[in-house]
Amino acid sequence: MARHSREDAPLPTHLSQLGNLFLSNKTLYRVNNVYDTVLVIRKHQDVPKPKRHTQAPLPLHLADVLPENVKEVYDFVLPPKSGLQERYEQSLHSVRRGSKIQEKFNPTFAETNLEHVADATKRLTNWGETFPALRGPIDFDEAIAEIVTHDAGEAARLIGDVQPTDRTHRDWARKRLEPVAARRAIFPFIPDPFARDLAQYYYDRYVANNENDLTTQIAHLSDKVSGTVGAAWAFDVHGASKEKYIEIINHLKDTIPGMVIPAFNLMHYLPTEEQRGAIKTIMRTELDVLWKHGPRELVQPYREAFAA
Repeated sequence: MARHSREDAPLPTHLSQLGNLFLSNKTLYRVNNVYDTVLVIRKHQDVPKPKRHTQAPLPLHLADVLPENVKEVYDFVLPPKSGLQERYEQSLHSVRRGSKIQEKFNPTFAETNLEHVADATKRLTNWGETFPALRGPIDFDEAIAEIVTHDAGEAARLIGDVQPTDRTHRDWARKRLEPVAARRAIFPFIPDPFARDLAQYYYDRYVANNENDLTTQIAHLSDKVSGTVGAAWAFDVHGASKEKYIEIINHLKDTIPGMVIPAFNLMHYLPTEEQRGAIKTIMRTELDVLWKHGPRELVQPYREAFAA
């Protein structure tokens, strides 16, 4: 991750971070008037808004889980004394994830976007340290930058976390709106133009999801592994009723491919056998967790696909 001053500021190779994510209804409605998908949301006033936490003490701070050189840039873009870090992290923490997991599989499941971003960041840091061969073609600091920005659109009041399964028309409308909300209603609120450009760049890079962009693919892998394997204990099938067992299978049929696709892309484009072997090891380790908790007949073929 190269360093740049504000003066030379070529758009980016430098960690970005979002600034003020608090949106007024007026700003959000201005976006609504431009994009039809949002109008769908406005017409369904009887549908509950995404669940959010009330503002409470944060369980963690991103600065505590970022690699040191990335933390320096985080502090540069969002100076701690400005309050922007606290406000950004509160925005992430206000979005609850996995409401359908909680309702269908395990009522004790609870996670916020802040915890999810921190978990995905820790996975990337661990993979980069455990598999140094990957650090050549993959810039793990930039992958972390993408992870830090990738849920920006969900901070919008009417967006929130959208589950990957059993989506309603409203869910699909919210998901289509997510990048619109990030680009039109969130990034413009970042006061520093250099920080704003960096945030926009990394967000767009993540959303573009080019299959041959190895840094973006490892970011997607950490995101999907965090969302699926990180919740594996909530999918535990031991002692589950037949109905619940079937629901778990149907859920994982949708979510497991989400983490397998970036892994296959990485294995296709990584140039050496050692690097491809590292991805196999990562996937076997994560799939073993699912195999322990989930339906083994569903998970086993994926384990075999990543066998040595």
